[in-house]
Amino acid sequence: MEGKRFMNNVLVIGGDKRFLYLSRILEEKDCHVRNFGIDAKKEEYDMESFEDEVKRADVIILPIPYTKDGITVNTPLCDECLYLSKIYTNVKADALIFGGVVGERFLPPENLNFYDYAKRDDFAYLNAVPTAEGAIEAVMKHMPGTVLGSNALVTGFGKCAKILSFTLKSLGANVTVCARRSSDLSFARALGMNGVRISKMKNHLGTADVIFNTVPHIIFGKEELKLIRKECPLADIASLPGGADKVLAQREGVNYLFLPGIPGKYSPSKGAQIILETIENISEEMGKEGKLWNLSEKG
Repeated sequence: MEGKRFMNNVLVIGGDKRFLYLSRILEEKDCHVRNFGIDAKKEEYDMESFEDEVKRADVIILPIPYTKDGITVNTPLCDECLYLSKIYTNVKADALIFGGVVGERFLPPENLNFYDYAKRDDFAYLNAVPTAEGAIEAVMKHMPGTVLGSNALVTGFGKCAKILSFTLKSLGANVTVCARRSSDLSFARALGMNGVRISKMKNHLGTADVIFNTVPHIIFGKEELKLIRKECPLADIASLPGGADKVLAQREGVNYLFLPGIPGKYSPSKGAQIILETIENISEEMGKEGKLWNLSEKG
């Protein structure tokens, strides 16, 4: 239906600064947008009004991760408790819910039209770009030298690590990738990086000027931490529990930087665009782009 706008009720609940920008973008597309749990200074609402908005919503957008306890929505910018049960019991049967599910611990009910944008490759690759840039920016403040000519070690070689490693190499770093799979090591070497098995990581810790971890489980124990030079920052961009125990790392004198949610802190506008683009892709694949919104042109 070319030229016709679909005025949907979109409810954006929780999240970091990306979701403030996401709300603004949707408003510019003439969507009727309501926010909860994002801006504590501007919001004045009670649970009854929240339930009413859930009942009216055609589309509900939740953050990444959408919950940290399985009970409430993740609201880092607001102290208000917004209970998932209020969403699950009041949402319309045909409403679409988009949210980021990290891990298998807190899965949403199967009867919902819930779509996890965080597990998609299109989201992961695009989101890796602001993650890599933000991580490097954060680490540069803790490096005595420059990225150019430094020895950068990256653990893991998933989607985010690939973009991070390539970005570091583009900045002139000597990049060593520590991974398990032979195919990943070969890929790293094909890109002009040094690829070593993660079981041999200890042999390279003492010469690293900066270390980035993308492996979401503990791989830096006491023995590994002792090998890291005091001036070498260890930046952890993996999801919880991360690659090292913070207390142990600090006890061993390591400059450990746990950097969760980088896109929301360093590039929230771009992060919002990536989330929206992923939701658009899901909608198009469902054949429901008309049900959501027409973003091809402004009304």
